[in-house]
Amino acid sequence: MATVSLSGTLVEKLEAASAAGFGAVEIFEHDLLASRQPPEEIRRRCADLGLRINLFQPFRDLDSRDPARLAANLERARRKFGLMERLGVDLMLVCSSVGDDAVADRDELAAQLHTLGDAATEHGARIAYEALAWGRHVDDYRVAARVAQAADHPAVGTCLDSFHILSRGIDPAGILDIPGALVFFLQLADAPRLEMDVLPWSRHYRCFPGQGGLDVASVALNALLAGYDGPLSLEVFNDTFRQAPALQTARDAHRSLLHLQDVMRRRIGERRSSGVRAAAHELDRVEAMLAPVAPPTTPGGLAFVEFDDEDDGALAGLIDRVGFARDRTAPDATAWVHEDVWLATRPSGADRARVSGLGVRVPDPGRAAVRARQLGCEVVSVEALGQPLQAVDAPDTTRVTFCPPRTPVGDPAHGGVPGLLGIDHVALTQPWYEFDGATLFWKAVGGLDSQASNDVPDPYGLVRSQAMTSCGREVSVVLNVQPRRAAEEGPSGRDGTQHVAFATSDLLATADHLLAADVPLLHVGDNYYEDLEALYAVPEDQLAAWRSRGILVDQTGRGRYLQLFTRTVGGVFLEFVQRVDGYTGFGARNAPFRLAAQSRTGPEA
Repeated sequence: MATVSLSGTLVEKLEAASAAGFGAVEIFEHDLLASRQPPEEIRRRCADLGLRINLFQPFRDLDSRDPARLAANLERARRKFGLMERLGVDLMLVCSSVGDDAVADRDELAAQLHTLGDAATEHGARIAYEALAWGRHVDDYRVAARVAQAADHPAVGTCLDSFHILSRGIDPAGILDIPGALVFFLQLADAPRLEMDVLPWSRHYRCFPGQGGLDVASVALNALLAGYDGPLSLEVFNDTFRQAPALQTARDAHRSLLHLQDVMRRRIGERRSSGVRAAAHELDRVEAMLAPVAPPTTPGGLAFVEFDDEDDGALAGLIDRVGFARDRTAPDATAWVHEDVWLATRPSGADRARVSGLGVRVPDPGRAAVRARQLGCEVVSVEALGQPLQAVDAPDTTRVTFCPPRTPVGDPAHGGVPGLLGIDHVALTQPWYEFDGATLFWKAVGGLDSQASNDVPDPYGLVRSQAMTSCGREVSVVLNVQPRRAAEEGPSGRDGTQHVAFATSDLLATADHLLAADVPLLHVGDNYYEDLEALYAVPEDQLAAWRSRGILVDQTGRGRYLQLFTRTVGGVFLEFVQRVDGYTGFGARNAPFRLAAQSRTGPEA
């Protein structure tokens, strides 16, 4: 792991990397220069922590058309090689130049790298030449590899960086044409797909594999198939990670590398199953290098949702008014059941109700727990649904329990909510510094896939929203980061509201039931419905039916999505939805209007 990816002092970064399970680090030059400890002490500290130092980086703007400047650069490099000897590392990353005097002629550039190789050899060092995506003349990994090969020096090789390759849309298949022995180092980073200049994209928005939208696995797998046998290293520049607790970030990073190897293992399996026989021994060799992770298990639905309730049981009162059937009432918990879906509240002494646990149905709970443990989760034994089960905590502390496909309890209760089918989705508000880690958790551990992300306007900022769903949409979790107003006080970890959305076959009937039961519902105002009439040209009687019940509507093609919300109780509200003609989204169009209405009405007293 590159130290530049973590917050804190250099020693704090090293301690976090070691505690998270990494065996080696890249030392970022500025981290060393800012440290009070001399290189020898950092070397000893790494040894004590069980960390190798595999790379010192970066060395910038080596090549130059100006002989005097080139000589100065080579002298600067010699000093760095001496520093590396003290640090105990023998490999230095050399970036392609961005300066106006950078060398364009590849033969001349190769000759300058050969000279640098001679200087490195004097100190027992090597150099890995990397193509920056914004390099002046070398911005393509294939060019960097050809130049390094033309340097014809045993101390000169190349470094492959997934971000620099994928951000420019360059096909990583060309990696297979590079001699494996020439690849001295492999750096990995993911990123969300953004339409922006590659330099700020790189400096601020990189993330760990599995947290973005780049095919990092293709770069890593091709490098291994080409013969690279060095470390898989993470180099991530991210403003959020540089502010988040270092140990938390390091643990997310370690999980991402395990998840990446799991993805590569599945890619190898796909190649075999497709009938590819060429280089089968190479597939076997690479597979043997990858960390073993139990195969993922596909979620089949949510078995229960658990809430921490306020002292006065306000959320429990809302669930009762909705009409769920009480199954159990005890000092430590209240439970409701409808068909095979359970809800439970626990008095927590908190001043805001929140979602505290989810029961996820999986074909093999034991295998799901083994996989979670292999991916760095602490697995605990719990009692749920009348049986001993295993559970893990998501980054936001929501407990996720692995449940069998069927609940072994008596006859299901049907409750009094007309049309209710089950849980459509759960929305969990995330602390800003845990959002990316939560995305990776639900992908790697929860078996969900990322959908297109959204930035939703809120009266006081933007809500960052990421939907995660199983392949058949049996389980959907929406992760949100909501803005804070400047006047708000207190920790930000639980800002914003969370909610559970229930699917219904007839939202009009469900709404009439809720109104008759005096359930406090959210209303957005007449302006919304006037726009709705113009937008969808619906019949007047249908519009009136929606307006009178406070139902919001989204439409995509033939698909239609009807939504109805209760008022917020503490930090939780309930939603009821009806999906028509294959609608697959979550009503992003309506989210700004719902948020505005909630900001006006506030929580239910």
